[in-house]
Amino acid sequence: MHSVQQGTPATCARDDVWLVNPGSVGQSRDRQPHARYALLDFAGRDEDRATTVSFASLSYDHDKTIAKLRLAGLEPIVAMPPPTALRRVVVRARAALKSLHEAPASVVDAPGLHESPAMTSAVSFPAARWRRRGLRFAQRALHATGLDRVIAPGGGAVILCYHGISSPEDSAFLDPRYAVRRDVFEQQMRFLARERNVLPLADLIDRLQRGAHIPRHSVVVTFDDGYRSTIDVAAPTLQHFGLDAVVYLPTAYVTDARPQYIDELYRMFTTRTRHALDLAGVIGGADLSDPQRAGMAYLRTDEYLSRAGPEDRSRTLQLVHDQLRPRLTAPRLTLTWDEVARLGRRYPRIDVGVHTRHHVDLTTCTPAGIEEEISVSIADVRSATGRTPRHHSFPFGRSCTQSREAARRAALSSAVVTEPAGVVRHGADLYHLPRLTAPTTMELFPLVTSGTFPDASATLFRRV
Repeated sequence: MHSVQQGTPATCARDDVWLVNPGSVGQSRDRQPHARYALLDFAGRDEDRATTVSFASLSYDHDKTIAKLRLAGLEPIVAMPPPTALRRVVVRARAALKSLHEAPASVVDAPGLHESPAMTSAVSFPAARWRRRGLRFAQRALHATGLDRVIAPGGGAVILCYHGISSPEDSAFLDPRYAVRRDVFEQQMRFLARERNVLPLADLIDRLQRGAHIPRHSVVVTFDDGYRSTIDVAAPTLQHFGLDAVVYLPTAYVTDARPQYIDELYRMFTTRTRHALDLAGVIGGADLSDPQRAGMAYLRTDEYLSRAGPEDRSRTLQLVHDQLRPRLTAPRLTLTWDEVARLGRRYPRIDVGVHTRHHVDLTTCTPAGIEEEISVSIADVRSATGRTPRHHSFPFGRSCTQSREAARRAALSSAVVTEPAGVVRHGADLYHLPRLTAPTTMELFPLVTSGTFPDASATLFRRV
């Protein structure tokens, strides 16, 4: 091996075979944050003169690079020098703090969320308060230092809740609060395959029933609402990494292949051609010409629709449509029954569960209405696929005594909620299994899937 000093050219004879290692950007072995490269001069090769190789390096802002990697959802370990011990904690904390300062003030105004410039700033959600942003920073620091494992016992299993996986073609029609970008989802699944133990839900249920050991860092992946992206994006990604999942279907939406009400509402607000909205008993009159006021009106309307029945929801959406006159129609966002059947044939590691028929909040329904929503959704899946669903997800993550009993009577194996959020441990009610909503970035994903969240955050900060 021939070592060459920086700035001193080396000569390579014409007939010799050379393997040149110039280094790289990051991962430098002398622990200096430089971008290494080599220059090959072939100018004299045709005249039988030797080729020269010279090495050089450029310095760069190492801390700023780490901050950008964190903000992009990438692991900062690709940047060198690799901090160790206390320096590792300090570097990660500084990067996290910078990412907070660089975070966009509005979810909808964030670059890259919309393909159509006309949609930008149509709706602006309230920016996270400094208290909340500070909490996120503290939570990341908690996990980076390992203190979460000291404060919380860990163990159990994390059931992750996803909704839609957005691509550039449909991101403008999906509420970004519930959609994870395709590239982020792929990063998260790669992390799960490498760092976590992903279980089929049926395996977790079996372990809970038998009192068997739940492996450390166990995670179950689930999807609500039956988005088309489940078969277009999620299923191939899961198959690539060898991961299992459950998809919960709101069967009436699949039958009609219509978008979820929240996506219809989002489309109407973001592609509106009128800015006056009057919904008596919901938000009253609202001027939507200001994006922030439009965002507040959108959130209040969403809250109302989440508690409404199918007829009231449809009537309210029609009123919004008539007044805002949206200029675009959304592409199909929901699975069809043919796609559900194909999902079962092509991706056997993805199980199909039910999410009621009309995606209604069962805590607002009569006992008869609860029974019908659950039983008919089971019959829909069985009729369309020939498979009897075993698992249920309560819409909006909310359940009550009557809905849990209805799930038991329907002979389902499990039912999941997101209220309250938590980790599944032995002794949990199989019809009230807690889930955690999957983060839309990589920032908190390691913490959320560690088994120590939300307990460590609640214990130390009194907040989740």
